[in-house]
Order: sequence, then structure tokens, then C-alpha cells
Amino acid sequence: MSTARSFSKKMHIRTSPEDAFSEEEAKRIIEYALKLPALMKSLRGKRYRILRAFSEMLKDGQRRKLRYATLVMYNYSDDLTHIINLDLRTAQIMDTKELAIQPGPSSDEYEEAINLIKKERSLLELLDSKSAVIQKGLIVQDPDEELPAGIHRCLEMFLCTPERDRFLHRLVIDLSAQSIVVNEEGGQE
Repeated sequence: MSTARSFSKKMHIRTSPEDAFSEEEAKRIIEYALKLPALMKSLRGKRYRILRAFSEMLKDGQRRKLRYATLVMYNYSDDLTHIINLDLRTAQIMDTKELAIQPGPSSDEYEEAINLIKKERSLLELLDSKSAVIQKGLIVQDPDEELPAGIHRCLEMFLCTPERDRFLHRLVIDLSAQSIVVNEEGGQE
């Protein structure tokens, strides 16, 4: 049995290059990749999160479509985005890139930001009173930095009225430092 078939079979990954990974397939690929020695070495002692895993295709010299996995990971310790391409035929890392870019937020990052908001007593009281709801936002520039993307990974969120017709607080959550760095009141009449 070829390496590609045995790896795909062992990992229970569908072989059609046109298919997106199922949630379970992506989870297995991420777990496998995080155990690879090269990745373990570069991430040792770092706080990081896999933001997404997706299937991509490339054509080999014989015009066959080959499926590989791309993992987008954010390293909060160094504030770098890592793009990792994993060959699903050989189960090896094809290449990695470290970029100073800020990809869109993941659902796990929204959860982390919401938990940080709920740790802020005054905001929790507002949420508990049902006078406000949390509105998800986007990655924004670190308020303490002048670079276009900033240095730290910051997520802008809003506390809005339950009708969502005006905002009560604009928040910027620094996911790298795990703190709220901007808490501006607004929109109250």
C-alpha cells in the first residue's frame, strides 16, 4: 500500500482533492501536525492557537491534483502568523511561513474575548442585567502601536442594547496580553 493511501486511511481523510475537510478531519490533521518534531520545537514555550485548517490542491508534474492541508496558526508569544502546508501523501510539512499579518478572528478567539469581557465586573453586571449584548467585531490595530496592523493581536467588540440599535461600550481586547485595552462608553442617550 502506498504511503499516501496508508496515511490517508490511517487518518481517515477522504482523498478527493475537491472536498473541504470535515470538522473531524481538520481536528485529526491539526492533532497530527502539532506532534511533528519540527513544529513542536518551534512552538515550545509559546502560546498559540490554530485559527483554521483547510484543504488545498496543487498539480504535480504529471497534472494530477494533489491534496494538502494548510494550517493557519497565530503565535501570541511572538505575535506572528504561521502558515503550515502539510503534504497528505507523505504526512510531512511541505513548507512553513512566518508572517507579520493579522488573519481574521477564529471562533475560539471570540470565546476568549467574551470570557475576558465577562471578567470585567462592571461589564458583567451590565450583561447580567440584560441591558446589553455582546456584538462580535474584527481584528484591529493595537492602540499602543503605530504599525498598520499593530504588534499585538487585538479584537474590537461592542456591547450593544438588546435591540442592537446603539452601542453602549466599544472594547478592544488584546488577545496577546489577555486584557481589555480600550473600554469607551458611547451611544447612551
